[in-house]
Amino acid sequence: MSPLFRLVANYLVSIFFRNNPDYRELTTRMRYGSATCHVQDDEAAFRFAAELLQCRINLIQKLTEDGFEWFTGYKSIDIDHELYGLEVRGIDHLQAAKAILQVMSDLHPDWKYWSICRKEYGADTGLMISLHRDPEIQPPQVNLIDE
Repeated sequence: MSPLFRLVANYLVSIFFRNNPDYRELTTRMRYGSATCHVQDDEAAFRFAAELLQCRINLIQKLTEDGFEWFTGYKSIDIDHELYGLEVRGIDHLQAAKAILQVMSDLHPDWKYWSICRKEYGADTGLMISLHRDPEIQPPQVNLIDE
């Protein structure tokens, strides 16, 4: 990760927490080339992994190369900082979801945890794929999808 990218990520984190009285102590640690933000609080912890921003950009580029255009092949790509992963939302067909999951797995072979479910309310309705590195504390209920 470039030093400029780290600087921008740290700046954005400092702006977010500057006027937030709910968080008592904020420490930013640079480890293994990544910016990880930890809030020292008994009840809540927030983790910000700046390198996931670049992972999202790489995924958008790769999906475009493979013929999945934004708003036609999928609706959004969200970053999941807590589980260190990405979510692709608003996919119309199961075959497309499986192909997108394969692209995501090829880009991040060390991320082993994934799920596919259907979101039927709110924005970005349709299939949602989640691929992440860290296991969830409580596994989600997996919806089996038949097309």
